[in-house]
Amino acid sequence: MPGNVVINLNAAQSLVMFMRKQGATRADVQKAELYLGRVRDLDAANSKYQKLKELLNQMSVSH
Repeated sequence: MPGNVVINLNAAQSLVMFMRKQGATRADVQKAELYLGRVRDLDAANSKYQKLKELLNQMSVSH
């Protein structure tokens, strides 16, 4: 469901939480970026999107 903001946000959030516990792999980061990219295209002003994007950026920089 690429057009569903809630599903894409939840998928990205699940990956971010997993990466925080288990460590980030390139594949996991890319998958989260895919989900967040879909949300960006649909609702870039979404506050949950903004928070997850920042968390993912922090992970990408630190790993």
